[in-house]
Amino acid sequence: MEELKNTILIVFIVLIVSLGTFFGSMATSSSANDTNITNNSSNKTNDSVEIMPMASGLAPEVSISVSSPINLGTEIPDGLENSYPSITQVNASASEWLTAADDRLNLYVRASGNFLSGSETIPLVNFKYNGYGNSSLPKTSFTTTNVRVQSWPLGGSWLFRSVSRTVYGNYYLTIPMGTPEGTYTTTIYYTAILE
Repeated sequence: MEELKNTILIVFIVLIVSLGTFFGSMATSSSANDTNITNNSSNKTNDSVEIMPMASGLAPEVSISVSSPINLGTEIPDGLENSYPSITQVNASASEWLTAADDRLNLYVRASGNFLSGSETIPLVNFKYNGYGNSSLPKTSFTTTNVRVQSWPLGGSWLFRSVSRTVYGNYYLTIPMGTPEGTYTTTIYYTAILE
């Protein structure tokens, strides 16, 4: 009986040590997606993703992916708001072992700045979003700082908790009257943090 207890204790210690090597790990992954709008002005958004596990448990894992390149197409610079429903699909998941905390997977968005085409710009304040599976999220202008758009609790027991979600983002863009023809680009960042 004592041998069985020692064997179980050794297996448990080995498990803890191997999981402990991943504790507090931090990973970053990025991929770019092009988005175009041509108005006789073309607008591109390059979507990038960032992953940051900052959980209280062992071996936190976070993953995020964003749908293929986004092309907002050709639009007329008429000062009217153009709508792009469910144009971005975001897949986010997280898991961790041995946690008693109520960690959550949070999804953030931000942009690199104004749409640019050479020296011409479309102001970032003209580019808005909502959605991401959050019905109470109002239409909001992108900013250059992270804004949380969704938060999910991890399900499971203290031994292993996880969550996996797919959500869709809606974009809205107003191209000011008189904006010169061109391809305008910006980068949208999606960040998933387990915290």
